[in-house]
Amino acid sequence: MKKASTFRLHEDVQAGLDLISELQHRPKNKLVNEAVAEYVTRHALQTEDELQSILNRVKAYQASDPDCTQAIAAFADAEAAHGKDEDPMEGRLASSVGPVTQKLRQLLDA
Repeated sequence: MKKASTFRLHEDVQAGLDLISELQHRPKNKLVNEAVAEYVTRHALQTEDELQSILNRVKAYQASDPDCTQAIAAFADAEAAHGKDEDPMEGRLASSVGPVTQKLRQLLDA
């Protein structure tokens, strides 16, 4: 299914498109569709590679501390280090919360 779209091209890009269309005897619409399809394919692959790299890093992190022992210890150390300071939110629920906080509370209470 084709969908009409409106784009603004820089003058030099438009001039180049006009020239290529004329020289190749091909419609500008077809040239633009081919160019955009190539761009989307290339950048989709690049994005997929980046996401895979991030996923690999997350998996490596999880494997390095599967039971979160180090993370829990770091959290406890941070709490102990700042425990002597007064924390104005310690032990208090915020009076008004947004939808994300409400959903998190529901999930944690489940």
